[in-house]
Amino acid sequence: MKTLYLHVGLHKTATTALQWFFKANQALLQKNGIYYPKTGLAKSGAHHHLVSAIRMQPHPHFEPTQKIEGYLEDLRLETKGKQNVLISSEIFSEKIEWSHFPKFEQIADQIKVIIYLRPQDRAIESLYAHGVKMGYFNMPFDRFDYERPFYNLDYAFTVNQWADQFGQENVIVRPFEKGQFEGGNIFSDFLSLLGVVLDQYFKLPPRHFNISWPRPELRYQRWLNKLSLDNTKTVHLFEKRVQGQIKNGTYWSSRFFTETEREAVRETFRAGNAEVAKKYLSRPNRKLFLGIQDSIHPRQYTVMGEKGLVEISRYILEEDPRVFRQIQEAIKAGLNSDKAWEQKISHKLQMATEEAKKESKSPSIQKIIAQWIKSFMFKGFSL
Repeated sequence: MKTLYLHVGLHKTATTALQWFFKANQALLQKNGIYYPKTGLAKSGAHHHLVSAIRMQPHPHFEPTQKIEGYLEDLRLETKGKQNVLISSEIFSEKIEWSHFPKFEQIADQIKVIIYLRPQDRAIESLYAHGVKMGYFNMPFDRFDYERPFYNLDYAFTVNQWADQFGQENVIVRPFEKGQFEGGNIFSDFLSLLGVVLDQYFKLPPRHFNISWPRPELRYQRWLNKLSLDNTKTVHLFEKRVQGQIKNGTYWSSRFFTETEREAVRETFRAGNAEVAKKYLSRPNRKLFLGIQDSIHPRQYTVMGEKGLVEISRYILEEDPRVFRQIQEAIKAGLNSDKAWEQKISHKLQMATEEAKKESKSPSIQKIIAQWIKSFMFKGFSL
């Protein structure tokens, strides 16, 4: 019997890392009886182009090149003779046309849905941080409207939708909580659902893959988003900075909810989570999440002060003077804006960038002078 597995997310449950893993291990997965097809595959390793074709509106970053009927015919031909086929895309959990799913039945004898659920409080914080990082958000966290249906935080409603489409027995729910992972990590946990054991032959993504930024970097990026600076100018710099923090032991992930707020969020979703735990995991205690969280350090709540602004500005100047100049141009435009909030942010950033220039060890300033002096000294000149 041929089985089609649909890995549907949700967002912020290591989907990017998993898709990297699936693509990097296509041959090894196939040896283990799991076929990860090329049809509709994006460069990231996800089937975003295929799934975008069943979205109510095509995804702006993953435009489909044909209609869903064309993708499914290509998929049928590509997977002919394969017993187990895996499709992965978190776009499944966005605004999709459910009427298309009966067409998927031509691919396999049975369809199973794999869905990971993250504790809502941590999912909300991660969704916000990702939105800032990608340039989508410029509002502070307390104005983030996470109650929109788009975010699928009502897990009982979301999972039941998939059960209504494919049957409760064909929906596989997994809590995205480290203490509940089979084998201790997301990769071994996922493979266990397919009857495959993670061994030393599988390639794993870099340890800190698609990691969340600390609050100071997020706030700096959010202010740049308010000034409409293209986020691609700074994302690669902040990614490099965060990797450096990880290496030297100064990295702290972001936390935004106070403990009181966090408990209120958990209470909001407690009944729905209990329904999922009982209905899909057969847990008598009705606990979807075990509360096994990473310990929280006060630095995870650190708000960027004036020194932090200067330090990050100096880092940008020393790493990429061209990006620094573009930030200065955005600041100049902001100072001339008729919006008070834009002027306020621009003024703070202007002060920080000016101070950064004074303190900087940029190759374009002090290092060039030092090299020039060294050159003259080497030639026997006295200054």
